[in-house]
Amino acid sequence: MKKKFIESTKAERVIQILQQGEKLGNRYTKGFDIVLFLLDDFFTELWYHENTPSIVKAKIIENEVVLKLYPDLVELSRINMLITK
Repeated sequence: MKKKFIESTKAERVIQILQQGEKLGNRYTKGFDIVLFLLDDFFTELWYHENTPSIVKAKIIENEVVLKLYPDLVELSRINMLITK
């Protein structure tokens, strides 16, 4: 699934994330609202222009440091389990 996601267009990635992803948290940085999702067995982010519905990026998160930027994550043990797979 991850390979297919990478090869998809931005529009296809956004649709897949919104339809199949599990929302895990939000963060804000430099004019962007960023939403973290779990999709199958990998993490993705949707980047919105701040306070708008306009999606700028839909990308995979593979760096554990990025996951630590989400202070509202409740299930850290679940995330740690998925990272160590």
